[in-house]
Amino acid sequence: MHQRIPRSLRFRFFAALGGLLLCAIAALASISAWLIFPALQAEERATVKRELDRVERSFELDQQQLHSQVRDWAHWDDTYRFIQGEYPRYADVNFSQEMFEDMRYQLMAFFTASGDVHFLAGINPVTGDYQTCRAPIDDCSWMTPWVTNICRQPLPKTEPIRVAFTLTVLRQ
Repeated sequence: MHQRIPRSLRFRFFAALGGLLLCAIAALASISAWLIFPALQAEERATVKRELDRVERSFELDQQQLHSQVRDWAHWDDTYRFIQGEYPRYADVNFSQEMFEDMRYQLMAFFTASGDVHFLAGINPVTGDYQTCRAPIDDCSWMTPWVTNICRQPLPKTEPIRVAFTLTVLRQ
């Protein structure tokens, strides 16, 4: 059976309108694919790059601030004497929960020149209590992951005569 396509004015109008609609959709899709989407993607890439640069600058500033604070602690003669075992009151005089909170420190770790833990101090992230210890065990066991990670890092390359200890600070 052969069906005839109606040739009425209504059919021709809807066919022309349908063809025009398909052409308009194809034109919009082409314009979107070649003009709009690339422009949006370029803008998105630029925005992401700006945000990543901002985050990177923030990390660098935090790192510089921590480095300067660590350098301040590391160059003290009292700190050297503490590591040598000649200043037993050092921790009582220099550390407190208020100091850790003000400087936003989570953990401060002192290591001997050979890389052994000498002293640890920090604020327990679970309880919020300030704790000090000589090893990350018992009440200070929450420090173990950080101390283990720090110990995996290579020691700074400096002259052995001048290096008596390594100080590491972790920020909250």
